[in-house]
Amino acid sequence: MELPGSVAQRRLGRELRKLRLAADLTRPRAAARINLAPSTLGRIEDSVQVPHRRTLLDLLEAYGADEDTRAGLLALRERASNREAGGWLEPYLEDLPPTYADYIGLELEAHTLYTCESLLIPGLIQTEDYARAVLTALLPTSTPVAAIERRLVVRMQRQAILRGEDPAILEVVVDEAALRRVVGSPAVMSAQLGALADLGANVKLQVVPYNRGAHAGMLGSLVIVKFRDTEAPDVALVESAAGHLLIEEAGALSQFHATYRRLQRAALNRKDSAALIEAVRHDHERGA
Repeated sequence: MELPGSVAQRRLGRELRKLRLAADLTRPRAAARINLAPSTLGRIEDSVQVPHRRTLLDLLEAYGADEDTRAGLLALRERASNREAGGWLEPYLEDLPPTYADYIGLELEAHTLYTCESLLIPGLIQTEDYARAVLTALLPTSTPVAAIERRLVVRMQRQAILRGEDPAILEVVVDEAALRRVVGSPAVMSAQLGALADLGANVKLQVVPYNRGAHAGMLGSLVIVKFRDTEAPDVALVESAAGHLLIEEAGALSQFHATYRRLQRAALNRKDSAALIEAVRHDHERGA
């Protein structure tokens, strides 16, 4: 499995496709002009492969790109070729579903993430014990303990994007059910909810209480990623029993943003959410 494509790699593929279409060239004709296999050009445009510098220069020549465009796409290629930020993920790729691995590669470049969960505390703010209990419950019973532990390492490492000098911003809406369901043990839950009180200022956490009734987030898990590269379109990750689905279509993203705003309006404000979390934590503590 290849390392997931970065935001820069995806953007490079899109820009090259736009230039080819503007030059009124099909993939086979464009590839033939520079003695490249059409399948290779397809992999470049589909953001599976970063082109060699010589290949990119040849494509830009064939498409009649101006100097500013050439300079911009060459710089974009250099960013796409740099895997340093996500290099830690490579040893774990064989343990991850491909779409989930692709999402993690994109998450590394997030500026803001909007997350809603009905049944679980989101992975980016899970404690290690809570995450281990979740993975043990959700993965097939035949999964070796070592594989669960490798997935756990990935989940914990993902949380690094919320720390440091310029951390990502995380906005979370969870259902009260995620607070009350005993995952692992009452002691694990008490520690998990206690950890939510120590989140950084870059994390906004709101809870939809039971008394608000049915709400738009009850159908499943949703994450919307807004990138540091302001020209990169948002991406959404939808998770269900059927697996992970990455969505980039503009109309769907607009609906997801609208759904998230509805959830925020249905949820308690941050102060009241914190009070509810603390009350539920005491409930778990008494049950420990």
